Amino acid sequence: MRALTSVFLTCFLIFSCQSEQNKGDQEQLKAIEAYKSAYDANKNSINGSKVVNAVVEYAEKNPTDATRINELFNEAIAISLEQSNAAQASGLLNTLIKEYPDNDRETRLAQLTRMLLEMKNQEAAASLCLASLQAFPNSTSLQELKTQINPQDPDIKSRLDRLSTTMFNDSLNEYSVDIATSFVDGCEAYVLANPTAKDAVDYLHQAGQTARSIRTFRKAISLYDWIYSKYPSDPRAGQALFLEAFTYDNELKEVDVARQLYEQFIDKFPKDELADDAKFLLKNLGKSDDEILQELGTENQ
Repeated sequence: MRALTSVFLTCFLIFSCQSEQNKGDQEQLKAIEAYKSAYDANKNSINGSKVVNAVVEYAEKNPTDATRINELFNEAIAISLEQSNAAQASGLLNTLIKEYPDNDRETRLAQLTRMLLEMKNQEAAASLCLASLQAFPNSTSLQELKTQINPQDPDIKSRLDRLSTTMFNDSLNEYSVDIATSFVDGCEAYVLANPTAKDAVDYLHQAGQTARSIRTFRKAISLYDWIYSKYPSDPRAGQALFLEAFTYDNELKEVDVARQLYEQFIDKFPKDELADDAKFLLKNLGKSDDEILQELGTENQ
């Protein structure tokens, strides 16, 4: 009887949690509909932003609800374009392709390439078009876009090779920020269009290191997170998580976020060669170099 009671209580708790989750989801969806109605009545940027923000929040909390998220994101993209916010629209479309790569990727890549062209971002459009043609070589729309863009490189690999070999100025001993940024964007475009490519993580890793070198730290973090979240079985997933934590710690000085990520790394990769470094850095979060040296001196006495 106790066993049956225990099973019943467990099931009750599970269904209660699911019910609460569903209730929260429905409330979110009702809020989105209310925001959409307000936007239809008065199509200003404030009402538009409320719809977009609510859609993004719903997607973050319900990532498995792919069909509805696709519908909501398409509406959010349309609103962004209606408000002449092409940057926001392209960001939403980029997220949609990245998170749901099996949903009409070819059409969406062509759409995103057109958006980049309309934003006068010729370099990014060229990279994305060539990367997309690597994935969909017979695409008529992408071939037409390539003719329109007329990139100087025949394909995405040639483009990335050229950018990687010219982005560092040996005579000045520094990076050309423009070329390095184009290389990072090109690597992102390649993986966005070819998420299952064998060298996808190679390019994300190179892009992350380049982004750090030119001090675009938020971009580097997003690339490390891309490796860790989308390619968890890759041998570099642990290193990517560590570098994400280290960048928050050492460059951005966001101690609370760094602490959470260091702890996550130590828990997930206790035998990794960077585990001891993570423990040391976690122990000394927020301390100055002088404080750390003083403590080390005390320990060695």
